[in-house]
Amino acid sequence: MGHSGAYGGSTRQNWTSAHQQLGDLPAKTGSDGSDGDADPAVAELWSTIADALVDDDPSLAGPQATEDTYPLTDLLPRRPGVPGPSAGGGGGASGRRRGGTVRGETGSTGRRGAGSSRSARQGAARGGAALGAAYALREGDAGALAAFGLDLEELRTLSPTRQCVRILDAVLGEGGHPDDYALRRAVAAAIKEVLQSVQPPDEVDALRGFVANFVLQIALVELEGELASGQVAPSEAASRESRMRRWIRSRVRLVPFPTSGRLPIARFREAAAQLSQEAIRILRAGFQTT
Repeated sequence: MGHSGAYGGSTRQNWTSAHQQLGDLPAKTGSDGSDGDADPAVAELWSTIADALVDDDPSLAGPQATEDTYPLTDLLPRRPGVPGPSAGGGGGASGRRRGGTVRGETGSTGRRGAGSSRSARQGAARGGAALGAAYALREGDAGALAAFGLDLEELRTLSPTRQCVRILDAVLGEGGHPDDYALRRAVAAAIKEVLQSVQPPDEVDALRGFVANFVLQIALVELEGELASGQVAPSEAASRESRMRRWIRSRVRLVPFPTSGRLPIARFREAAAQLSQEAIRILRAGFQTT
């Protein structure tokens, strides 16, 4: 764990409650299956976290994202000499300006401190775009990569590690808030699996893994101080984080996502945003899945 940047955490009531629930989390008893389905205390904790995330980003509970909600040009970091989206552009269901950057920045999510708005659904869309770029590289799709400002032949001269960095820099930029680092970690893990595996994972499975990890990383931005407080042994802190990870993964697996054949690169943004919304809905319901 660990985040860059000075961020003291949210003071919203739901996050305060989540801190308390995490601190009071009882030791796991009974079945400890990998699906995490027998962990009611963690289910309750995640329900509170999901409520907190919706408080931060109401678009998570708004109309479902579509392919037009987050145009790629609005998500990519602004580069010197390249005009960005206008300040009056639409913001989708959130009512905020779409776009991956604030004027004058090169690639943050738009957060500028503890009091600024969290854009978790937009972050998921940006991560989906980056994951789509990784699949475009595996498939040798020069046209799709060009839309991200990436060159297929140049990328082919690089190691998988350097390819990952180039994609992250081109699609996410540098960022400057712990949420940005949370997104970058989640995307990097997903991209490395795509680029380094002999057979890359199914696109939807990769998106599910990314969304689960991203939502966890965002939660840890707020809650990692509780895990690192010294009030519990390091082994118990690691156990609590592991239980949180298993639960979010099990809930994201419940999200229905009908698709036939391979997922087009252009749909990765929309799919990631939709998965994040549905995952939050399921998390808020606790053990209820409908």
